[in-house]
Formats: sequence, C-alpha cells, structure tokens
Amino acid sequence: MAAHSFARTTALALGLVVAGATLAGEAQAVARGRSGWYHTGDGVMTTSVLFIDVDVLAVGHDMKCMPEHRSKAEVVAADCDKRFVWRALRDIDKKTIHESLRKGYKTVDYGNDAKVRRALSAFTSKLAEGTRVIISYDAAAKSTTLAPERGGDKVTVAGDDFMRATWSILFANPELGELGDALVSKL
Repeated sequence: MAAHSFARTTALALGLVVAGATLAGEAQAVARGRSGWYHTGDGVMTTSVLFIDVDVLAVGHDMKCMPEHRSKAEVVAADCDKRFVWRALRDIDKKTIHESLRKGYKTVDYGNDAKVRRALSAFTSKLAEGTRVIISYDAAAKSTTLAPERGGDKVTVAGDDFMRATWSILFANPELGELGDALVSKL
C-alpha cells in the first residue's frame, strides 16, 4: 500500500493518499451490478500527521460502461455515466476541501475558474466523519454533479470538459498514480 501527502493532493477526492492495489495485468471479468453499474475499484486516501499516516477518505468508483482497453486514460475519457463515492473517515474542514480541489484542478491544468468555483460551492461546511459525497457524471446531460449528503449542497457543473478534469485528478494526476491504479484494480 502506498500513500501521498494530503497537502499535495487531489481534488474532490481531496488530494489525499491512497492505500491501493495495482492495476491488473490482465483484464478480469467485472460483473455489472443489479443497478447497472460496474464497480471498478476502491482506495483509501490518507494524510501524514506528525509522521503518521492517517486514513481520511474512502473512495470507490463505478461506471455504466467498460472501456475497451480498461486503462485509467480510457476511464477518464469514457463518455458514459460514472461516479465516485467518497466516505469521510474523519472530519475534513471546508477550507481543506476547497484548497485541495483547487490544487487538484491546477495540477491537471484545468483553468475554467468559473466551473471550479461552482464545484467548490457544493461544500458549504466541513465534511463530518461518515459523510458520503457522490460525484457523478451524466453522459446524456454532459454534466457532473457533486452531492455531499451533509455539509453542502447538490451542485451540477455543465460540460464534459469538467468531467474529464475531475476524473483526471484521481486517475491522471502523477502525484496520485496509485490512487488511480486502485480505482481501476477490478477492471
């Protein structure tokens, strides 16, 4: 398992670290769940506090299609319904959420500040331990929705460009390479 520092991290997955698996060398059969989603993987993001790694966020990824080559790049590019489900493993303050997301979008060279501000507006207070956040992409509407169950408001951001940037934070960000691996480990 590997980890990356919370401070240099992520984005809605709040730039934390993942304890994760490696990408499978061969494609494995992934069964579609009853709800129509393929579950592609899970990771745990951590941060370092006084030289100790602390679990901060559990994250899972699902999608309604399977990319042909089953790579992180193809998961990012896939224009089908997909989602991240986060669960806060400890309290995360609003300022940390906002700073981490801003940094994540900058790291993947996404510069539409209006869309980033709109996404950040979903987080109006801290995420309390146990709170879930669902970040979903609706392929038909070409929009990404950020929906904290507590500590925020459901916000939708238009454009497949924003989806690709959001997915890139977790799948294509070189600082979080192992997180992306963990989130596609079941492909």
